[in-house]
Amino acid sequence: MRLTWLYDHGDHFHSIGAYSYSGTAAAPVVNATNANNRLPDPYTRTTPANSAILLAAGSGAFAGSWASAVLPSSAPGYEYSHLDVVSIQSLNDMTPAADVLFDRSNKRWNASFQGVSVGVQLVTATPGLRVAFGSALDLFASSSVLALGSSNAMQQMPVFDVDASAADGSQYAAQFMLVNLGSNTNVREGGNFYVDFQVAQPVPEQAAWMTLLAGLAVVTGVAKRRRQQAPLPDRDTAPT
Repeated sequence: MRLTWLYDHGDHFHSIGAYSYSGTAAAPVVNATNANNRLPDPYTRTTPANSAILLAAGSGAFAGSWASAVLPSSAPGYEYSHLDVVSIQSLNDMTPAADVLFDRSNKRWNASFQGVSVGVQLVTATPGLRVAFGSALDLFASSSVLALGSSNAMQQMPVFDVDASAADGSQYAAQFMLVNLGSNTNVREGGNFYVDFQVAQPVPEQAAWMTLLAGLAVVTGVAKRRRQQAPLPDRDTAPT
């Protein structure tokens, strides 16, 4: 058995970066990830705006940085901005909507595991990208593994951030895997998965748009007058 990172997608889960197999049944090849191994999900990436989780101007402990946060429901990438990490066991009897997830896929994911302490290992990250939980602002500064908690009782809301000096539109990525820090050796590490981020790009203010449109109007008007003032060709000398 392996730990699996599940992404809550409403009434079902996406297993992100789960271990997979290729080759023949007689000689299977174990792959430490699968094709769907990134957040946001690759198939949802239709524009630059929804191809990464947005890092916007931070506040409070994250003032002076670009930080992740739950976005307004109207924003591109809203659903992927919910980065709360919880054990599937905690969903049992929580709400009717949570029960749908808990019993999803013929109850494939809801088995209780004893002696499992879930940890997350940072495999690689773009330099400058930090991960915080609560008041701990750079969790992987001294260790590549962070203990999340018991497999049936854990909840953490990570915040990813970079320094405010990062350029607008800069892209960052972190590669993780789940590991078992407990005594139940029957449960092994999960597959590798990635989370992609992008620093927000400023939206031009209305005054800037008006200035741009006015400039385009002037250019168009000048071009039109030049066409109107251009001399017509002499019919007597025009080539036949």
